[in-house]
Amino acid sequence: MRRCFSPSHQRPADKPPSLPDVHPVPPTRHESEHVVKPVTLPDHLGDVPPTMRLYTVPEAMALLRFSRGTIYALMERGRLRYVTEGRSRRIPGTAIAEYIARLEQEAEAAA
Repeated sequence: MRRCFSPSHQRPADKPPSLPDVHPVPPTRHESEHVVKPVTLPDHLGDVPPTMRLYTVPEAMALLRFSRGTIYALMERGRLRYVTEGRSRRIPGTAIAEYIARLEQEAEAAA
């Protein structure tokens, strides 16, 4: 903010300085109240086999019904493979299929 110090723009001495406008802080949402918008998969990929697709994190969230944090945790732990192109992470369809197969094998071994 630019201030002008010329005598014509100065506040009279008898007038008290005004306080800046204070706007109330909007209430923050609690983590449990966070609303996740559903992601729909594009229709134009109908002719591409699922194993040949690269999914974004929101698309993988929709497919696996996991939260964003869970998807990133699985990727960081190496349980869900991903590829990068620049700063973008994409999850191959084969990686999702392998992860589901691994979950089924672990469930059978535990039973």
